[in-house]
Amino acid sequence: MLVRHLVLPGHTENSLRVRSAPAPRIRSGLPLSVMSQFRPVPPCDRCGELSRPLRSSEYRPVVELVEELGFERVYIQPDHGDPDFLPDFSDGEPFKGNRRQNAG
Repeated sequence: MLVRHLVLPGHTENSLRVRSAPAPRIRSGLPLSVMSQFRPVPPCDRCGELSRPLRSSEYRPVVELVEELGFERVYIQPDHGDPDFLPDFSDGEPFKGNRRQNAG
């Protein structure tokens, strides 16, 4: 099992509360993934803060807290995620990062 946490724009405080709560129970065993990959889609235009991408200034404090709390098995994305894992649902294979490389 892997606990995945997507940090959302304008909701850093929520992420900080969520990461602090389970720390004693999972920091030494269960892997944690802290994700920065949120990208707004057109319907998000009317959702306030969710109408924009996550800022580094919102993501870094969450990453710093996770490091401070001593999680042993943690996966941290780059500040703006890996664009190869942002889905393009108009493509038959929407996640380019999952495509197999030719061994050629």
